[in-house]
Amino acid sequence: MRSFNRFELKYLVPVEEAADIRDELAGRMDHDPHSPAGGYGVWSLYYDTPGLRFYWEKIEGLKFRRKLRVRHYGAPETVTDDSPVCVEIKQRVNRVTQKRRVTLPYATARRLCDGREMIGHAAGESAFLQEVLELVVRLDLRPTAITGYQREALVGRGMDSGLRVTLDRRVRGRDRDFHLGTPTPENRFTIPPHLAVMEVKVNERTPYWITDLAARRNLSLIRVSKYVQSIEAFGKAPRSVFHIRESDHPSPTLPGRPSNGQPTARHASASAHLKAGAR
Repeated sequence: MRSFNRFELKYLVPVEEAADIRDELAGRMDHDPHSPAGGYGVWSLYYDTPGLRFYWEKIEGLKFRRKLRVRHYGAPETVTDDSPVCVEIKQRVNRVTQKRRVTLPYATARRLCDGREMIGHAAGESAFLQEVLELVVRLDLRPTAITGYQREALVGRGMDSGLRVTLDRRVRGRDRDFHLGTPTPENRFTIPPHLAVMEVKVNERTPYWITDLAARRNLSLIRVSKYVQSIEAFGKAPRSVFHIRESDHPSPTLPGRPSNGQPTARHASASAHLKAGAR
């Protein structure tokens, strides 16, 4: 079992600037050894109540809130019953984000979260698994949304050893077909594809050079949850002040788009490609 306590800051990053920002960060940080060139896929299945309790707790800004998810690292087409996944409770206590999780075979994780049965476990995992099962049964939790994105990660060195920065692009999701290994799922972009999300995670304080980088590049500090974004993108709840609207962050003018704003055949083809790429 693993646990993390961190403060988090999130910024919106234009995709065309993401590589430059990553390279600038790499001057002071190391690439996460688990992050290959080009990054890795992160897919998460979120559970919620029929009335979307966890969603509304986020919207209402409760000082203590939790959510349950099952997370897979890698390509969805590789998921089998034996694939390792993380069953995770992510919670917020005032300004601190806490994560607790265990790694299980996917079939075992489904028995716990969907079948609502206790599974075999090590002694040190008992309290956490009991908490997961109690949440699922007491709150009648059920699969609600899947989110996915491509992530590149860097970790701090020296005095910044507690620092972790991730760049997430192609943020997408779905509100059905909740098996993580669903072939040809109907995903759609839940954050405009010309934007990436940079998350800065620190144990205590944010290094001055991170905030300086963000200021120099005019990055937008945002309060966004990929789960909330997915719920609102699929119309399961009214869009809130946390929702990222493309009209607030318009895509740069693309070649082939005339000044009247109407797409040409070239631009329409690019849009179709982006839509298909959401899978």
